[in-house]
Amino acid sequence: MQETQARHTMHYLARFLVGATQNDKDLKALMASFQKLRDLLVEQEEVQKIFASPLINAQEKIKFLKILGASLELHAVFLDFLEVLAQHMLLGLLPGIFDFFETFVLDRAHTTEVLVRSASPLDRDAEKSLEAWLQKKIPGTLLLTQEIDPTLLGGFQVSWRGQFLDASLKSQLVSLTTALKG
Repeated sequence: MQETQARHTMHYLARFLVGATQNDKDLKALMASFQKLRDLLVEQEEVQKIFASPLINAQEKIKFLKILGASLELHAVFLDFLEVLAQHMLLGLLPGIFDFFETFVLDRAHTTEVLVRSASPLDRDAEKSLEAWLQKKIPGTLLLTQEIDPTLLGGFQVSWRGQFLDASLKSQLVSLTTALKG
């Protein structure tokens, strides 16, 4: 499957799964089931290999899913969704489907994930100031994640929903060097 077609399929399936929920309680239960399965796939590489293997037929994968579903206490709608994926040999797309699903859940809750990268941890005042500035630009609830990247030298980078702000010392030095050469 081509990459753009795979992304389209993952997007469609994640949107379908969000739409299959009746209320926020169901949505949270689906998210919890997805997270349980995601954790298992990270911890147990063999499970991921079973899901992706073209040598294991759909019926065998469905039997495995039913055992797995009972063991992990997965939500019934989520288990049905996994069975449909198994029937169409699409279980290998689960990580990408989860990423889209998580984004749709956050959108539904009017929550935006914001990644802040800085050379060193931001102090509380800088964090509050940045959050207040972001709140003016981004409606809804912000879910801030901080990463430390010493290569930035100073300052920070912020990314959210395809937007990117680079206020790092590294980018300023690169700009200055380019201007001096040009």
